[in-house]
Amino acid sequence: MLLAQDTDYIFLDEPTTYLDITHQLEILDIIKELKKLGKAVIMVIHDLNSALTYSDKVCLMDRGEIIIYDSPQAVYESGQIERIFNIDCDRVYIDRRKESQYVFSIR
Repeated sequence: MLLAQDTDYIFLDEPTTYLDITHQLEILDIIKELKKLGKAVIMVIHDLNSALTYSDKVCLMDRGEIIIYDSPQAVYESGQIERIFNIDCDRVYIDRRKESQYVFSIR
């Protein structure tokens, strides 16, 4: 129904929840294609890797307060992810696709 309405703005609340990894990636690729078509996609997503990988802007919140709203790279480089969640966050480059992903570990 969402795609049939052909709106300029698309709001998604956890679009990949309860999906296996294949279907998660399919949904995220559809979202990427919608962005290429000029659609503005606003989504809530708690998967930090997906947020950083597929978003143009990321809003990182802590206890209801916006801590940083910026590009994924700026959010990653700010160190706020590590501070808020008390984790380590590393960016990993994938040579064959010339893309990067993020890896998180408990300190």
